[in-house]
Amino acid sequence: MKVLIYLGAIVCFVSFACINSNSNNNKQAIETAGTYLSKNKIEKDTLCQTDSIKALLNGVWAENVDENALFEIINDSLYYLEDFENPVGIEIQKNAFVIKGSVPVKCEILKLTTDSLWYIDEFNDDTTKLYKR
Repeated sequence: MKVLIYLGAIVCFVSFACINSNSNNNKQAIETAGTYLSKNKIEKDTLCQTDSIKALLNGVWAENVDENALFEIINDSLYYLEDFENPVGIEIQKNAFVIKGSVPVKCEILKLTTDSLWYIDEFNDDTTKLYKR
């Protein structure tokens, strides 16, 4: 009988530890997705957030170092390399940027550093991972 009580206590303890661990991992993943990452750790509620995000977004973006660049962002404009003569406006929101083309596309930023941009747009469930050149 004592063995069953001990086994029951161990099972309860292990179950609680696993649930607590998963909860902490999910919480951390959610916090990471909503936080912009940079060398200077941009905080969510700072007044300079929009300017800091714009500064980090400026540059030429590609899928990897071996691929051709997809686009370049300069200030409030996105230039597709296939049609560099016709820039598209972009707007920075809390945790996203909106590409203001003929059909506006909202892109939720998951990670933004000085050399990487990960986002999910509203038409695609997969994470787009880009790297600055």
